[in-house]
Amino acid sequence: MRLDTLLSNPACLFAVTDNRFKIYKVKRTDNWINNPDWLNWGLMVPYGAPFIDFNHNGIYEPMIDTPGIRGASQTLFVCLTDGFPGEHKIGEGFGGGTAPMFAEVHMTAWGFDIPGLEDAQFIKWDIINKNILHGTALISACFMTPTLAARMMIISVVIQSENLEFVITR
Repeated sequence: MRLDTLLSNPACLFAVTDNRFKIYKVKRTDNWINNPDWLNWGLMVPYGAPFIDFNHNGIYEPMIDTPGIRGASQTLFVCLTDGFPGEHKIGEGFGGGTAPMFAEVHMTAWGFDIPGLEDAQFIKWDIINKNILHGTALISACFMTPTLAARMMIISVVIQSENLEFVITR
């Protein structure tokens, strides 16, 4: 099936967004009373938002379970998609006039206030192909330098067909 046919037939591809899709931020000291993100965390659990399952039943229950990563002082979560052709305008944002890939990204970021880890930030990306066309390549990169004169880290991941490549530079 041609891409222009797919884009003209909304039944072929599915992307969703509404006011639930935003950056959620919870801290260890938050609760459902003082943080609306804590209260509404369950809206993002079906999209991969992590939670501490206190009764070990695999189901997020807001008055029993806790949003976030176990032991983290703060956790952020966001679910993103590029699946809206109308947002891929030439010269505006990152769309650049290209066709949507219909990728869905779940990003979780967290940190600890444990000595030795208080300056570390952890980020997890789940990239899901929601397109009915199979992707053949993924190229990902991460660059971090806390200060210009301090440490530098570059991480690159390339997956093409059956080859897999990781590059880490420090």
